[in-house]
Amino acid sequence: MANLTIGGQVRELRLTVTDIDQAERQIIKAGGRAILDVLGNHGALFAKHELEWLVWGSWRHRMSADRVQTLLAQFYADGGTIFELQGAITEALIDSGLYGARQARTEEPADPQSAGMSA
Repeated sequence: MANLTIGGQVRELRLTVTDIDQAERQIIKAGGRAILDVLGNHGALFAKHELEWLVWGSWRHRMSADRVQTLLAQFYADGGTIFELQGAITEALIDSGLYGARQARTEEPADPQSAGMSA
């Protein structure tokens, strides 16, 4: 689960397909890049305004755009960084399932030979 801690309170970031679509439309209107343009470019990061529109997409059903901006300002004032926001948004995008499923973690055998591998 993706979340941000703001003022000591954990706030979940959950994005649906509709949330992502609405946020992406706002990002592009503001001169930003399509989400896949960022995700498909190795080493690329979202710009601050792109991240903030994605946070808006996640929280738009629960609060006004002004409240989202107030919370983001508090996040930064509390020492939150763009890199933390980048990580949380990336997790929320992965959790949405829109860009593929997260691979399940499987335990690796302790002995490589038991997995049919040989040296």
